[in-house]
Amino acid sequence: MVEVTNFLERIAQRQSSFVLFGSRVYDIVNSNGLPDSLTAVGSNLEMGLVPSLSFSEFERLDERVEVKGIEAYCRDYIANAIDQELRAEEDVRREKNRVYALKFIMTELLPFLVSKKYSTDELLFKSLNGDGGGQTLIDQAKAEIADKLNQDFGTGDEAEFEDPAEQMRQNVLAKERRGVRVEAIVPAKLSLEDMGLTEDQVQDSVLGQITSNQPVYITNGRVFRLEPQQRFQPGDFKFKLNGKTYRPVFESLDLPRIVSELSERRQVMWRMDALERSKDAFQEIKGKLRQEAVSERQMYELAKLEEYDLDTCGFLMRDGRYFVYSKTPKFATQDGRKKDVFWPYEATRVAIKVGWEDGRAYTTDKAIVIDRREFHPCLSGRTREGGFCSLCNLNERSYSNTAPEMVRKLSDAVQVFKEPLNKRSLDSHKGHSYFGDHLNDILKQGALTREQAIEQGYEVVEVLERKIT
Repeated sequence: MVEVTNFLERIAQRQSSFVLFGSRVYDIVNSNGLPDSLTAVGSNLEMGLVPSLSFSEFERLDERVEVKGIEAYCRDYIANAIDQELRAEEDVRREKNRVYALKFIMTELLPFLVSKKYSTDELLFKSLNGDGGGQTLIDQAKAEIADKLNQDFGTGDEAEFEDPAEQMRQNVLAKERRGVRVEAIVPAKLSLEDMGLTEDQVQDSVLGQITSNQPVYITNGRVFRLEPQQRFQPGDFKFKLNGKTYRPVFESLDLPRIVSELSERRQVMWRMDALERSKDAFQEIKGKLRQEAVSERQMYELAKLEEYDLDTCGFLMRDGRYFVYSKTPKFATQDGRKKDVFWPYEATRVAIKVGWEDGRAYTTDKAIVIDRREFHPCLSGRTREGGFCSLCNLNERSYSNTAPEMVRKLSDAVQVFKEPLNKRSLDSHKGHSYFGDHLNDILKQGALTREQAIEQGYEVVEVLERKIT
C-alpha cells in the first residue's frame, strides 16, 4: 500500500528541535528579544520561539501536499478491503462441510440443548425419537435461535430489500469505526487556563488529540513535557511561552511513536472517508453477493466465527473442528465417600466434537471439557493450561451418529462431569486413583458443606440421594 508522510515527520526531518504548545508548532530560531524564548540559565544562550501553523492547518496542508498519495492509498485500501471480504466468503464456501455441519448443529443439536431449560431430559428425548410431548418446546427453542440469528445476521425479509454490496461496505465501515482511537498518549496535566490560553485559541486536530495540546519540547527524536517552573538552577533550560515559564521533563515516549500514531489515526480517517465515497466500487460485486440465500448467508456468517454462544449452550471451533457444548451452572457435587462434603466447580462448558462427511453428521472421540478444571478427577490432562481435556466415559457405551445419540452423548458427559464422585465412578477407579493421581491429591479447591454451597449460589448435586437442589 502507498506510504504517505505527515507534517510532523517532515518537520523532524527538517529540524532536530521544535516545540508544541497549545495547538501550534513553534520553530526554534537563532534570535534574541522575542516574547517567547528558550534560554540556558547562567549562560548567554538565548533562542527565539516562533509560532508556525496550527496543527489543524498543517493537517489540512498535508491533504493538499499529499493529495495524489492519499488518493492512491485510498484506492489500494478499497481494493484490498473488497478482496479480503470476498476471500473470507470464498474460504467458507470452499469448506462446504463446515456449513453443513453448522446447519446440523443449529437445527438438530442446539435446539434440544436450548429447550432443556423448559423441560426434563426424559420428555425431550422422547420427542427426538418421534414420541411427541417435548416437540413444542424444541420448536420454541428453534424459534428462539432463529430470532438470535436474525438479530445477529439479519432476516430474510430484510435481505430482499437490502443491497448486499452496500451491506458489505457498511460492515467494512463499521470495522473501521470500531478501530478509531481518540485517547491521548501525552497526559493532560495542564489546562488551557494554566497555559494562558482560551478555547477559541485552540483548534481541534488529530495531533492535539494525541498530545492533549500540552506544551512539549522535541529534540533529536526525544520528547520532553514542559512543566511550569518559577525557580531555575544554573544550566537549566528555561522555556518562556505565552508569558509563563517552563522546564523540560523527560517523557517515556519518543517522536517516532507520536508520528506513527498521527499517521495511523489520519489513515483511519482517510479510509472512512474513502468508504463513504466508494459505493460504485462495492456495487461491482453486487451480482455475486445476490446469489446467496439468506439462510445460507447466515450459515456463512456463522462459519466465520470461532464461537457462538446461546447462553446455556453453543459451539466453538478449534483446529478447524466444531465442538458443541452444554454449559453447566456453577455447582457443588457431593463426595460419595462423605455425604456432608461437597466439592465446588465454576460454570463449565462440556462438549462433543461434531463434523460432516459423505453427506451426514458424525461425532468422534470422547467428550471433552473446554475450560481448565484442574481439581476435577475425571479429566485426562486436568492441569493443562489451555483446557480441552478428555472426560471419562463412565457409562462405557458407544454412540451412533444420529441427533438423539449425539444429544445423549453430551447429556451423559454433563452428568459424568457433575457427578465425579458417585458410586459408579468411585467403584471404577481402584484405590480412588484417577489418571494416576489419588483423589486426595486432586481435590484441592476447598470443600463446602451443603449449607455453604447453597448460600454461595452453587447448584447442589447430591449423588447419594440422587437429587439436585
